[in-house]
Amino acid sequence: MRRKTIYLVEDEPDISEMIQYLLSSMGGEVSACLTAEMFWKQMKVKLPDLIILDIMLPDGNGADIGEQLASDDATHDIPILFMSANHSFKLPQHLNKNQFISKPFDINVFSSKVESLLVS
Repeated sequence: MRRKTIYLVEDEPDISEMIQYLLSSMGGEVSACLTAEMFWKQMKVKLPDLIILDIMLPDGNGADIGEQLASDDATHDIPILFMSANHSFKLPQHLNKNQFISKPFDINVFSSKVESLLVS
């Protein structure tokens, strides 16, 4: 099986670094983006196998980005794992619970969600 390309969109450098390490140890080829602008530039270069997307970004809203991706024929099949420390965030109805994780999260739960999204 080829290495899976994963885009991580997380504006907190410490969290981003920890997740990058975890995903790399799982065999992922990880590109980290600190902003929505960086993410959109990366999307023009190559489409990933999975996107891990923080909801609250300095220059955008992860939920809005997810909606844009879902409405585009080229990207609507890319699985997304949304993350948020905002415990009042309501997952849109069209997403299932495997597509969201609250921060802080258990590494085993996170790994399990990533693996299930990469094989679906």
